[in-house]
Amino acid sequence: MSTNTRSVPNQAFSQLATRLPQLNQPDQLRGLMVAMDDFTAFAEQVKGYLWTAL
Repeated sequence: MSTNTRSVPNQAFSQLATRLPQLNQPDQLRGLMVAMDDFTAFAEQVKGYLWTAL
């Protein structure tokens, strides 16, 4: 997991095969990139859900 204030690239995983040459089949390289405007608010909301579940 990584947090970053930079914008999300249009093709986030297009260069991944050059970094992981053993994974060259179409279904081997899949990913999900999520951008959030306010990560701190998101983290506080998740923390609230976790404490409610306990």
